[in-house]
Amino acid sequence: MTILSDIAAKIRAECPVFESRVSISRNYDNPVPTVLPTCWVAPGDTTWAENTTVNITTQLATRAIDIKYAVKMEDETEQVDHHDVALSELIASLLGYRVGSGELPLELETDIRLSVEDGYVIWRLSMRYEEHDRG
Repeated sequence: MTILSDIAAKIRAECPVFESRVSISRNYDNPVPTVLPTCWVAPGDTTWAENTTVNITTQLATRAIDIKYAVKMEDETEQVDHHDVALSELIASLLGYRVGSGELPLELETDIRLSVEDGYVIWRLSMRYEEHDRG
């Protein structure tokens, strides 16, 4: 979870909109925020490049990081404003960030609205990076 910890620390340091309300989670299917805005960092899916050798020592893996964040919503305009601020801070902080030695920088994959609840909206920002995994 070192990579997740590094990303959470970077968000805490560089995204003042969350006021350090950033946590690491392995499963956050239905987070219920107690204070808004708030953010959760979790591992996403891993996909493996096709192995074309018999005795592989390294294999290219594309790893995803999912960042869920909840923003306040009293009306549609306010929700858009809060989302725009949070998203711009997250992208400025994370896009191009190298998560470890030798890995390629983080790339934006998707940003989608997941859920509209009473008083808040949950969004998911998915980012990915490639690394060579030792076999």
